[in-house]
Amino acid sequence: MAVTQADLVVQMLAQLRMLDPSISAEVGTPERKILDSVASALSDAQIDLTQLQGALDIDTKTGSNLDNFLALFGFGRQQAVKSTGFVDFGRATTSGNDIRIPAGTQVMAPGVTTSFDGVVDVIYETTFDVTLLAGQTTVQAPVQAIYAGSTGNVAAGAVTTNAATAIFGIETINNAAPITGGIDGEDDDQLKVRFKNTVFRNLAGTQDQYIALALSAAFTKKVNVVGPISRYREYLQVPLGDDSQSINVNTGVGPALEAGGGNSNEWTTALSTIPYSKYTYTEVPNFVSNGNTGTATVFWREGIDYRLNTTTVAKDRGDAHRYYNVDVGPDIGPDPADPTSAYKPNITFLNVIDPSTDATVTAVRWGDIVLFEHSYMSVSSRNDKTRNISNCVDVFIDGSNDTVASTILPSPGSSTVAAFNNTSTTKYYAGSYRRVGQPDVLPTIGNLFFPMFWQPAVDLPSEIVVTGGGQTAIYYEGEHYWLVEDVTELHGTIRARNGIEWNMNATTGKGAINVGDLGRTGPLISGFPQYTPIEVSNYIYDKNIVDLQAALEAAKQVTTDILVHRARERYFKLDITVMYSSGSNPSAVNAAVKTAVDNFFDSQYFGNVIQLSDILQAIHAVSGVDNVRWSSDTPGNTETTAPRIVETEREGAPRTGSQYVINNDFFLKDDEMPRLATLNTEADIDGQVARVWSAVPGILIRTRAQNTWTSS
Repeated sequence: MAVTQADLVVQMLAQLRMLDPSISAEVGTPERKILDSVASALSDAQIDLTQLQGALDIDTKTGSNLDNFLALFGFGRQQAVKSTGFVDFGRATTSGNDIRIPAGTQVMAPGVTTSFDGVVDVIYETTFDVTLLAGQTTVQAPVQAIYAGSTGNVAAGAVTTNAATAIFGIETINNAAPITGGIDGEDDDQLKVRFKNTVFRNLAGTQDQYIALALSAAFTKKVNVVGPISRYREYLQVPLGDDSQSINVNTGVGPALEAGGGNSNEWTTALSTIPYSKYTYTEVPNFVSNGNTGTATVFWREGIDYRLNTTTVAKDRGDAHRYYNVDVGPDIGPDPADPTSAYKPNITFLNVIDPSTDATVTAVRWGDIVLFEHSYMSVSSRNDKTRNISNCVDVFIDGSNDTVASTILPSPGSSTVAAFNNTSTTKYYAGSYRRVGQPDVLPTIGNLFFPMFWQPAVDLPSEIVVTGGGQTAIYYEGEHYWLVEDVTELHGTIRARNGIEWNMNATTGKGAINVGDLGRTGPLISGFPQYTPIEVSNYIYDKNIVDLQAALEAAKQVTTDILVHRARERYFKLDITVMYSSGSNPSAVNAAVKTAVDNFFDSQYFGNVIQLSDILQAIHAVSGVDNVRWSSDTPGNTETTAPRIVETEREGAPRTGSQYVINNDFFLKDDEMPRLATLNTEADIDGQVARVWSAVPGILIRTRAQNTWTSS
């Protein structure tokens, strides 16, 4: 409580009279007026201080006032979560027809006793379409509670009836397992306790701190933090026979049966699908489970139920051996075309039983799908297990703040300028650089290299004017010089060596000053006198990387080497065939298709698997698209060998090599983001009126008349 003016006057009078008992200080005297004025000012300050203390006291706040206060710290209230589970829809006898149970079908657990609302009926709805097929008596559908909170958590057998209109043909409804996962929203007291226990603790140097700082930048869209250890989770299948048996794993290709090449009573899975590992940790715990959640989860024991295989000999058994031998699986050992093949582990099960065994027996059965989780070191990480480097943290950013800058570079004759060479131990090794937008084009040996001041540089001006020794000449990007980027582990960072590659043998072209606009007699860049500076005006660098590097340096732990990177961009060109809806405008539809694919690529995250079916789904959702297929899949298409997707340079030129022809789902690495090729000059009519290629950047759209497309 604030001290009043009267209280302060009494305290000051008492102190004064101790020092001088003869002082009067009665009301109206000059000294009393002074005391009253000072006391009034002190009292007002006390009131302000009390209000300030109350404003910063979390225990005095409730409701939205509490939420607004904690939002200042980036802290929010945990919201209620809906419970989820599965419900079986069945009938006593089989049906002669399929029975569809649409998403949104409501079922109910009647008479559930809760601690808050007493006895209530809890309603759930299905989240996906399912179909009870003809000849079957039951089908399982995932469900979610209508309302969030713990009320939706019910025991097995609680869901027994429809909540709305009954589905014709369905006679029974039952949840064989408990429905769980519902969480009540956090109340004020719980929120205050969690805030006090967690805020400002263990933040510096954590993954969450780096992500939060990076995302706080207005120019950052996505962030991925890669340290020395990352986790990978995937589903693997237990082989249908042990490693000594021959099984047909690839019908129609190779021998009828593929030998397992291993021991009896051992079941070795196919290799992990991880595409971006350079080391598999065996000293860090790995897990194999049945893939269920909650109390239904069963973990198998390493060394008793299974073993983790990381060596070539140990992996070369079972399904890994079978798939590799019929050329449908990756190399088991090191593969020059796939450096990560050596770091794709698998698992061998040691105790597997027949699927017909009593279901109450908890064990692995052949054919089971298991969830496998292991630790790895990413190929995108600067850490190196062989050199015991494990303190590096790499933060990859999608998004940029392109900023204009200017600089003056040293003269071509200066000793600080060097030429690209073939010596891998030097900083001018050509293999460490690529021309921007051309991932397969190295700088030319012998061309000069000028690193830029601000990094990472992302674009150069279209022309550079150089003057010196009585000579002036204009040089042009793409003819006389190119922007090259550092493609080492420092790619896209403030430590990168992005710069200008200068053609040592190209004279100035049109626009050359003092030598004639059309002449090719202008001076070579090396023809200028020594000490002639080269001024580069208005080049572009990514200031977002510079700013984030400074922010993360301030938040890192002392021994951590943290580095912020621009994402590596991969460019793709799609080849699709489209039917337009009646009355639609093909040009407008084509533009919308490009936008849809752009948006799909933008929605991807570092390390994602891009599924080709998802791309078709995104295109099919465009208004005006009646049907869409990959052109090589289109009935009647004579170009059946055409690729579905081709990986290209930025300007749309296909990259050479079979690995850049994509006909199946493909992975992004921990530092990669997908983009559409920016240009496309492949517009053509192939002789069939109904099939026209449209020049949409990044996509070849071939149109088909609706009456020429069969349903096959």
